[in-house]
Amino acid sequence: TQPNAAFLAMLAHPSLVPIDKVLVGRFGDKWTKPEHFVSSGAYKLSQWVVNERIVAVRNPKYWDNAHTVINKVTYLPISSEAADVNRYKAGEIDIAYTVPINQFAQLKKTLGSELDVSPQLATYYYEFNTTRPPF
Repeated sequence: TQPNAAFLAMLAHPSLVPIDKVLVGRFGDKWTKPEHFVSSGAYKLSQWVVNERIVAVRNPKYWDNAHTVINKVTYLPISSEAADVNRYKAGEIDIAYTVPINQFAQLKKTLGSELDVSPQLATYYYEFNTTRPPF
């Protein structure tokens, strides 16, 4: 039988990515530094400047490297959804993963098919006040 989509989405979550136990043993908490980090994906870590950017370059050891078409990817930790959208509209970034909910309807009209809505694996926590009825 085929696994269901929810199960496959869960396996794609970054928390389930395998890490090299020998590498962690050798470098301790520095195993994530670009010079130590080992990647099994299409890209390898080139540069990580905390709160500024993460740069990944093509991994020549990737099993399907011949079909990897993008040579370098830069991730920017933009904490504001509005700033994300503004930089996208200005052509400064290629992808914004979230949009401000209060701008969604307008962005759907103006961006059309550029705005892709897809499900996302998430965990929600709810806190109940157990000192007040009915709890």
